Amino acid sequence: MKLLFFAPAFPPPMEGGSVVYLYNIVSNLPPSDVVVYTQAHSESREFDAIQPFEIVRDPHRYTEAEWTVATQARAVFKWMHRISPILTRRRIDVVHSDVYLNCSLVAWLLWKTQGVPYVLYAYGEELNQQLSGPSGPAHAIKGVLFRRIIRNASGLIAVSRYTARLLERMGGRPSRIHVLRPTIAPSKLPVASDVEAIRAKFGIPGNRKVILSAGRLIPRKGHDRLIRSMAEIAKSCPEALLVIASRGPELDRLKDSAKTCGVEREVVFTGFVDDAELSMLYELCDVFAMPHREIADGDTEGCPTVFLEANAHGKPVVGGRAGGVEDAIVHGETGFIVDGEDPAEIAKAIVKLLRDPALARQMGEQGRRRVANEFSPQKAAAHVAALSREIHEGRIRA
Repeated sequence: MKLLFFAPAFPPPMEGGSVVYLYNIVSNLPPSDVVVYTQAHSESREFDAIQPFEIVRDPHRYTEAEWTVATQARAVFKWMHRISPILTRRRIDVVHSDVYLNCSLVAWLLWKTQGVPYVLYAYGEELNQQLSGPSGPAHAIKGVLFRRIIRNASGLIAVSRYTARLLERMGGRPSRIHVLRPTIAPSKLPVASDVEAIRAKFGIPGNRKVILSAGRLIPRKGHDRLIRSMAEIAKSCPEALLVIASRGPELDRLKDSAKTCGVEREVVFTGFVDDAELSMLYELCDVFAMPHREIADGDTEGCPTVFLEANAHGKPVVGGRAGGVEDAIVHGETGFIVDGEDPAEIAKAIVKLLRDPALARQMGEQGRRRVANEFSPQKAAAHVAALSREIHEGRIRA
């Protein structure tokens, strides 16, 4: 059985929940069964050389700035032209694709023209934006096409129960929807000397209680509300320090917000950190927080992996009441779920954990055990392999 994974967003870098999600599945399947088709990347040669499975890189990499309607149409045409012969030469049995319309349209067209069934991976925001988006003829036409593509998929993989509900609203057949939550690959814990080196690199004093946040700096992640909560947190925990480990388009606005709120000295922006550095930051923090929310256009989190990563390091977490958070945080057991729009509520949950180290340790350990027991990449890959086999053997028909 041969599987093609069509994923324009694929490592390197190992950055972004959906990117890591798919990589954890692909890298735990039999390498001879896998072909990945993805976009070019300046750092891909070294990365691709050490992967046990085949990676085919599209010669062009599309940036957000050039991603117009016309560019998207040309991309679909080019992807069809380049992927079609791969299906024939590699004798592909099932195509696996992101549910984003441009990608899923390619999968649907390949099924229509070559009869190869397809499985779609849905994260949440791409569906919610279609359901909550602006009205108008163009949006309506896009919706009809999107629903047809989802309806004809032989399998639909959702990262959370929230995403599964969105798939049903988009016409997905319930019997074909599989909830497969993000997975956490076991990693070697950093040694104390490395953690201290990270403290020195980012100027994090050893006598501060560290609130860590990560995730691309975009509105839905809630870093702005977290910064606003720091003034209240500092009243009860003057030793608290917020470390924001990421990059993104909101960086300048967030720095300005820290100044405006008078907490500039209580917030550290690290910029981009690699996996090893983020692991060290998880180790040294006392609490992880990302009070995400759903914004006006429907953009939100399908199932935020960062909470699971922090739990894997034995740290309690605080997240926003939006998207698929119910699959990432067990409220009152592995952390707290709060109103991501309310800085006072965010501050209250964080202060509770900072002022009660025993509770923080208990929640962190419960989170660690849950991640180890329920979020194995091997189990997720086995599920994908079994589903693909059912489709290939004709037990599931489009």
